[in-house]
Amino acid sequence: MRQIEFANVIRTVFRAEHHAETDGQVAHCLGWTKGRMSQILNSPETLTVATIRQVVGRLRTPKFRENVIDAWCRASFGTTGLYGHADGSVRGFEAYELALSLNDDEDFRMAAAVVEAAIVANPDKETHESLLDLGFSLAIRLDALGTAMEYVSTIAENAIRRSLPHRKATAALFAVLIQIEAERLTYTECERLFEKVRVQILKAGLSEARESNFYVVTLEDLDWFLLTNYLKTANPGDRSELDTQLRVELESLKGSEETSRWFGALFRMAEIAWFFGERDEASGYLELARSQSDGVSVTMRMQARILKGKIAAETSPERALRYLNRAIATCERKELYTLKREAERVKVRLLAEAMP
Repeated sequence: MRQIEFANVIRTVFRAEHHAETDGQVAHCLGWTKGRMSQILNSPETLTVATIRQVVGRLRTPKFRENVIDAWCRASFGTTGLYGHADGSVRGFEAYELALSLNDDEDFRMAAAVVEAAIVANPDKETHESLLDLGFSLAIRLDALGTAMEYVSTIAENAIRRSLPHRKATAALFAVLIQIEAERLTYTECERLFEKVRVQILKAGLSEARESNFYVVTLEDLDWFLLTNYLKTANPGDRSELDTQLRVELESLKGSEETSRWFGALFRMAEIAWFFGERDEASGYLELARSQSDGVSVTMRMQARILKGKIAAETSPERALRYLNRAIATCERKELYTLKREAERVKVRLLAEAMP
């Protein structure tokens, strides 16, 4: 029954958007053979996330994209769809992978619904906790802070029930991040809240760190979150202490081959310098970061390129546009849509200021 429903949804949305009247015409739209098309329609539960992404990638209408994913969830996960209750086992990591692969504004909502359905049905504790983490991240992205806090409460309750003190500390960290999003906190207030999390981590010891599939906060992660949230909450008088922390971090990395940590620390130095109007200093740190970019993720490289565009905009708008256009193209190709939007916003401001 669910296989038939999935096939009918595919036929309906491609007929409406591409005027494809036959299965062969739908196959042509997707660049598939008729045999492949038959397999897709008759066995949706065997399809990979990459295949579903290929299907929805050919659809412009958000509702049609949602209908396809909804039907696939029904057939593949044994649920009553994105917005219903699960009535069977859910392939949790399939849901996790699908949610991670959904990157634009409309798809974020679908991803959140997929995760919610999977959490209800998945009995595996490790997968369940991973899905809670992902649900929290998606709720933050969608500005659904109340929902995010519900996920955090569940994580904390599970941690207490299973005697996982590091996981309880992770829930405390997530709660702080929600407060930062919801309230106008000063840097000092943020530091005080992060310090409470630090105490929990120290009390828990290090035995559990990184031994599970779900996220467990470490002291190193906590420092990263504190520094990352600095630019949202800092006052000018706070720079000295933060600079000292970062320089201590850089000193500790001497002789280390962990390029991603080098790059991250130097990039944060550049961000802070830019925040305080030190263009040349920021540019210098970015150049140092570039020398440590081997093996660094494309996400971190694009963040640096966007900052480089901001810096260049003050002296050479043309060069800044080249940086931003390259970042936009790469983010589009790699489906980094949040970063793409940031680059687009910088580009809009740059072009608006240049208008006669």
